[in-house]
Amino acid sequence: MPTSVVCFQFIVNENCPIKPSFLSDLWTKGVLAAKTTQWKLVFVVPLENEPKFQIQKWESEDDAWSGQISQYVIGVSIDEFSQWVVHP
Repeated sequence: MPTSVVCFQFIVNENCPIKPSFLSDLWTKGVLAAKTTQWKLVFVVPLENEPKFQIQKWESEDDAWSGQISQYVIGVSIDEFSQWVVHP
């Protein structure tokens, strides 16, 4: 059965270029299984930014990751987000 790796990126602004080195670091450190077939990157943004959010560009257009990861967006209200934050 194919597995999925889902990464969440919490951002406030509308543009957040994807750094392929982050994914490569995870891969080389063994965090991600070699047989993983489905990669998903979910951007969590303020609710008002969700409708205008666009597919994010890669910092390096020739990077091997750029065609292998699906991008998604989820809009949350600031009130919802504050409930997720763990306070020490």
